[in-house]
Amino acid sequence: MARERYLLLRKEESLTGRDVRVLMKAEEELAETVNFSRLFPRKDSYKFLDYVEIQSYSDRLLESWENAYGEKRAEGRKVLERLCLKGVHLEDLDC
Repeated sequence: MARERYLLLRKEESLTGRDVRVLMKAEEELAETVNFSRLFPRKDSYKFLDYVEIQSYSDRLLESWENAYGEKRAEGRKVLERLCLKGVHLEDLDC
């Protein structure tokens, strides 16, 4: 999948319940780090995805999210909050 195409994954209206859960987990993990730098995802992660043998959907989603909200973290968290208030994070659970 071309980068231009998967960058659209970050659009609020296209995020699935699974997407929201993956992004929430990534944001939670990032919030717990104090003295560490994240290696992936970062704004420049796309440069390295070509070297990964299998690029997962989640890798692309995280890179797309970081590209959009890496420097506007509070704005990204507001998006996740809105989606959770709508219950999107509970959709498509495998129960």
